Amino acid sequence: MSRYICNLPRAIDIANYIKEDAGHSIAEAAAEFGVSKETIRRNLNFLLLVAFDNYHLRTDLQKLYSDMKKTLEAVNSRNRKNKS
Repeated sequence: MSRYICNLPRAIDIANYIKEDAGHSIAEAAAEFGVSKETIRRNLNFLLLVAFDNYHLRTDLQKLYSDMKKTLEAVNSRNRKNKS
C-alpha cells in the first residue's frame, strides 16, 4: 500500500471537491481532475481504506469520507430526479 500513499492528497482533494458548493458528481470530478471516472472511484476507495484502516484510526478522514458519500448520494438523487 505504501506506493499509493502519494495518492492520498489527491483523494482528499477529490472528496473535498465532491462536497463543494451543492455537490459534484463522479463525472464532474473526473472532468475537473482530468482523469477517468474509474480513477476517481479508485481514489475514493483508497481514501476509504486509509480512513477506516483498523491500525490507523483517522477520524478526520473518516468524517471527510462519510460527508463526501452523503453529498454524492444527494447529487445522484438530484440527477435522477432531473432526468425524470
